[in-house]
Amino acid sequence: MKWLRFAGQYISTGINPGDGFKVVTNIRMSNQFSTMPLFGARSSGSASTASFNMFYTNTFVVDHYEAKMQPDYGGSGSAATLPIDFSTLPGGEKMIFSIEFGKTTKVNGVEWTSPTDNVATPYPILVGSISNGASADTRKMFADVSDFIIYNASGDVVFNGVPVPTGSTEYSVTPAPSNCYWDLVSGSYKVQSGGTGVVWYDDEDDDLAEENSTTLQGVDYGLKVLAEGDENTAYMNSKYPLFGADISSPASQFKTYEFTLTGFNAEPSPPFPAYTYDGNFYQGSGVTERTAYTIDTGLGGSTVKSVIVQNSEIDNSVFYGRAREQLFNSGTGDNINSLLNPKSKTALAASPWSTLYLADGSTGDIQGIVSLGTGTSIAKYDTLADFNGGTLDAYYFTQPKVTVKIDAAGILTVKTSVPYNWIQRAFIIGSTTYRARWRDWIWYQGVTIRVTVLNTPYVIE
Repeated sequence: MKWLRFAGQYISTGINPGDGFKVVTNIRMSNQFSTMPLFGARSSGSASTASFNMFYTNTFVVDHYEAKMQPDYGGSGSAATLPIDFSTLPGGEKMIFSIEFGKTTKVNGVEWTSPTDNVATPYPILVGSISNGASADTRKMFADVSDFIIYNASGDVVFNGVPVPTGSTEYSVTPAPSNCYWDLVSGSYKVQSGGTGVVWYDDEDDDLAEENSTTLQGVDYGLKVLAEGDENTAYMNSKYPLFGADISSPASQFKTYEFTLTGFNAEPSPPFPAYTYDGNFYQGSGVTERTAYTIDTGLGGSTVKSVIVQNSEIDNSVFYGRAREQLFNSGTGDNINSLLNPKSKTALAASPWSTLYLADGSTGDIQGIVSLGTGTSIAKYDTLADFNGGTLDAYYFTQPKVTVKIDAAGILTVKTSVPYNWIQRAFIIGSTTYRARWRDWIWYQGVTIRVTVLNTPYVIE
């Protein structure tokens, strides 16, 4: 998932809210002992019928702090009761809140309905703060915000901001001028409007692996020989060089890198087509590849002759799945944008594996692939708002894999692939408009990968 990180900055959406408007987003934050404006607008510095905003509050009550989300729709925010429990969250960790804000507000499934309506607010909705009339609230928000979607009273999307980093050309040939939102509706960048400092960008997929160790082996590194009964003699070196070593060079002959796959929330972006309001289900599947790790081995030219790629055991404990459901139904009032975890999952079991790849040294490029299981894996979900009848079984005929490549400059690149499925449906019956998009994906987390590189001028056959 991609995020914009706010710490005293804000972005104006340019959208003035009216009665029946809704906001759907996700906010990620740690426990804060302050009152923070999250998003929205109001006509002055206090609640009124023109209030359309959400606060986070954490106040001291008797002998403890009480944190809650406080939506204010039409001036009734003080009555909102959406408590937050940070007690089980490890120190410094962040919690994700799935938010649907409007006349009826839902935060991680907990619901509150405002007893008042909202009149048109003549000031734009801000993200990272709120409009207090013509100026922004001076209190700072310390939180991350993902996609930010605004619906009007008819259920039409009037703003759909997706986070992009500085220089991104993912949505436009014009590079993003800063870390900001790209609005899919207007086809324009929405940049920082005010505040101190700058908005930061975070893509959780940037942290797909963490290095555990690096081992360098020189030409004189031999077999480790333990002396039985003598703890003081740990090992001694063999007088023979390692197989394939360059006896004329003191440089490292082998380099071994070990790392663990991480990457929770590695959410793909399926190529959803435009909505067709015919009631049919449209679906597809694909694979997203991401760079997990890049290492400069220092072994350039044509001397890299082989790579051994090994992986630890694959089982259900390292198999992860996740889904996102986006659903709008004007007939029932549902307006959902939620992440879901599978109720059950079945991975393909695979034993630890080791594969040797050879190269003739003419280009210095070697590519190895670790297929983390072959066959079919399954993740089963309970859906929201009775989408697909309330349940969905996701089948994956392509499994996650790891690709390791060493180029002629000695740069080792590790890439991971994330298989995904997508479904889309839309229809209009009478006064009811319905549209839904679903994506689900799988990955392995906690699998150890070991890459050993041989540096030698000799030809290996």
